[in-house]
Formats: sequence, C-alpha cells, structure tokens
Amino acid sequence: RLQEAQDVDLVSTLRAECSRLKAAADKLKANQKILADAGGACPVCRSELGETGIAHVHAHYSQELDDLRSAYSEAKRQADTSDARLKQTRAQASQMEQQIASLRHQAAQVATLEHQIHQASGWQAERVQADALLSATQAEIAAAQFEPEARAQLAAIAAELTTLGDPTAERTR
Repeated sequence: RLQEAQDVDLVSTLRAECSRLKAAADKLKANQKILADAGGACPVCRSELGETGIAHVHAHYSQELDDLRSAYSEAKRQADTSDARLKQTRAQASQMEQQIASLRHQAAQVATLEHQIHQASGWQAERVQADALLSATQAEIAAAQFEPEARAQLAAIAAELTTLGDPTAERTR
C-alpha cells in the first residue's frame, strides 16, 4: 500500500506537470499569435520591433515551444509509465489481500483441526486399550482360564456326578 501511495503521488505530480507545461505552451502560442497580429509591434511595450526583432522573438518562442513540447513528452511518458506501475501495484495488492484472506481462513481452521487431532489421539488411546483387553480376553477363552471359581464349581459337580454314577444305568439293573 505504501508503494501504491507513492505511485499515486508521482502520477498526480507528473500529470500536474503535464497540465502546467500544456498551459505554458498554450500561452506561448497565444503570444505568437498576438505578435503576428500586432503587425511588427511588441505585444508588451508596443514599440516597433522590425523584421529582425520579430524573427528573433519568433525564434525565441519557437525554441521555448520546442523545450516545452520535449518536457511535456517526457513528463507524459513518465506519468504513463508510473500509471502502468500503479495499476500493476494495485493488482498485486489485490492478489496479496486475497492471499491474506485465504491464510486467515486457514489459520482459523487450525484451532478446530488441533481439537480434532486431540480427540483422535484420545480415541486412539482408547482403541489401544480395547485391543489389549480383547487380546487378553481371547487368550483367556482359548486357555479356558475364565471364571476360575465357576470352573472349579463345575468340576466339583462333575466329580460328584461321576461318584453317583449314571442314573439311567441303575434303572436298568
């Protein structure tokens, strides 16, 4: 934005200089016309200039006019160049503002994403614990090590049944 402000100031200054130079050239052309219309008299003091004096004044005015045209051309070229740079600076500033807006939007999402990562880490820890419990439970089932009291009671009942014998076998005796 600083570059933009500098370019705006420069373009304004150069355009004002162009206007000043054009006004000076217009005044010089008006003086040339007055000289031509005065019939050889000085437009300022009204004294007779003669052909040599008129030629000298015309030459002087022509030189001044050439100098003004040259200065005007240079000021206009610089103003046009500065104006193009100003347009480019504004386009770049617009792009940067869009990038800043995008980065701000992304930065706003960071907090949400960090929260989600924290949640996911907690869920992952719960998953690890659940997997460990599942593995331990599957190992107990495979080794028949679950509910030792219930398994001991079941073994005692089975032993009692064995000592009592087969109830269907006594009926047949």
